Amino acid sequence: MEHDEELEALKLALKTEQDGRAMYLDAAARVRNPLAKSTMSTLAEEELVHIKLIEDFYTDLKAGGVGVLSEQLRKAAGYDLRRQTIFEAARGRMEATVVSDPDVFLAYKAAIKFEEDGARMYKDFSEKTGNETARRMYVFLNQQENEHYRILAETLNYLENPREWFLEQEKPHFEA
Repeated sequence: MEHDEELEALKLALKTEQDGRAMYLDAAARVRNPLAKSTMSTLAEEELVHIKLIEDFYTDLKAGGVGVLSEQLRKAAGYDLRRQTIFEAARGRMEATVVSDPDVFLAYKAAIKFEEDGARMYKDFSEKTGNETARRMYVFLNQQENEHYRILAETLNYLENPREWFLEQEKPHFEA
């Protein structure tokens, strides 16, 4: 990508992350299920990290730099830590997390589609850019979107089949 194209790609990335944050905040406000509310709130906060990363990069690139990757990139929590934080709320409160809530499944389906589209967009950007720093940022954002997808898919699986989810996580030993 040329310089102006890179700036336009970054504007689209920023808008995408802002839209994602708004979607997650809206979903967190609408759903009653505590696990879904926690998941959506956590992902909304993570979108702030992405927004800051893109804003910092955009500002430096627009000012004539090569783009800087903020400290947030190095500090970003991994999938396992985020998953643990989200599911910690579910342990021991299974009855509270399996309440009937029709908004939950709609919110999850929309969020999963959003993350799929975002991952695809960042993969495309990473393949098109000639700026190595931008490529690293897009690869990072692609990984983040894929991790969000996995978190959403796993929590949706839990909400649809909590007993099976717990059995899989606990890996019980059956004795004969």
